[in-house]
Amino acid sequence: MRKALGAYDENLLGVVSTNPGLVFDEGQTRMAGANDRLITKDKTPVAAVGRVPVRFTLENGAIRVGDPLTSSATVPGAAMKASLPGRIVGYALEGSAKGKAGKLLMWIQVGYYPPPQALARLRESGASELVAQSLKSAIRLADAKPEAEM
Repeated sequence: MRKALGAYDENLLGVVSTNPGLVFDEGQTRMAGANDRLITKDKTPVAAVGRVPVRFTLENGAIRVGDPLTSSATVPGAAMKASLPGRIVGYALEGSAKGKAGKLLMWIQVGYYPPPQALARLRESGASELVAQSLKSAIRLADAKPEAEM
């Protein structure tokens, strides 16, 4: 495991948690409390779901509630506002103006962000209709295949 090293890192899977509420560790479940002893040079708790504080940068502009967050291009292990299509780690639950100690609260939801302008270009080009037609054709073909003999 490593810190994200560039913008829209394809290997994003969560956020390192310094104060996890629940840790699954080698078959053991540990509840909130003194989980800092679980953070060693060989183990790092990674939050994969829920609310978690994350370090952030303003390199892609101020962050507002609901903004998608991705890995920073300039600060390893920090988040920035996503503005291009690409991998994201989640969404801001507070704005950068409310951030404390260089961190803000986010909701982890690893996925892919398609900016509204990219979706609009797809709609204008008719690509979304082509995708819908392709899916319908694939479903018709699947339904038309005879069942395999037992």
